[in-house]
Amino acid sequence: MHDRIRVLIADEHPLMRVGLRATLEDGAHVEVVGEAANADQAYDLSRDRAPAVLLMSLSVPGPPVVQIAPRLRSSSPAVRVLALADAEAVDVRALVAAGVAGCMRKTEAPVRAVEAVRMIARGMTWFHQSMVSSLTRRPASDDRCAGVDSVTERELDVLRLVAQGQTSARIGTELGISERTVRFHLENLFDRLGVHNRTGAVATATRLGLISMDGPAPGAD
Repeated sequence: MHDRIRVLIADEHPLMRVGLRATLEDGAHVEVVGEAANADQAYDLSRDRAPAVLLMSLSVPGPPVVQIAPRLRSSSPAVRVLALADAEAVDVRALVAAGVAGCMRKTEAPVRAVEAVRMIARGMTWFHQSMVSSLTRRPASDDRCAGVDSVTERELDVLRLVAQGQTSARIGTELGISERTVRFHLENLFDRLGVHNRTGAVATATRLGLISMDGPAPGAD
């Protein structure tokens, strides 16, 4: 039997938490290990109960998600944050920069929550399509990262597979290189793009037009 995906829910509305719990626990291999009504409680419970995914509303009282996510990355790096938005305007770049692994809207179908949690738990990202589109629109005032012109085609091959949610081991197999070499390429990318994690690298490279979220896999015809 597969291990269950441990999820912690943080939302200010009790009915929303009840609904999310029912939805997630209806999905196979998902276990809700706790509920929080504010951000500080979500942080404390995440450290105490070690969920794989913290599903946290952007409107929850207390410190915002963009502050909680970096704190968890330092204290409990195994916990990945999936934000839940109920407003149209979402600062996706700020979420990505903070290390948030994904963001979905409360208006999405319940099955999407289960899918998102599963993907986030496997190390992938999940952003609503409208949010992904906003990442690809580069503001006119944006400057290119200082090291972007030195990014190699092999590094972009690695990043395209990262964007598909592939692990370093799978990327190495796909490209015929060692896992250590994959990590070397990723470290170079982080430095050249001025980011600190895979999510930030994918978002920045997409925004700068280096890769496409819906483009073909490396080596595809």
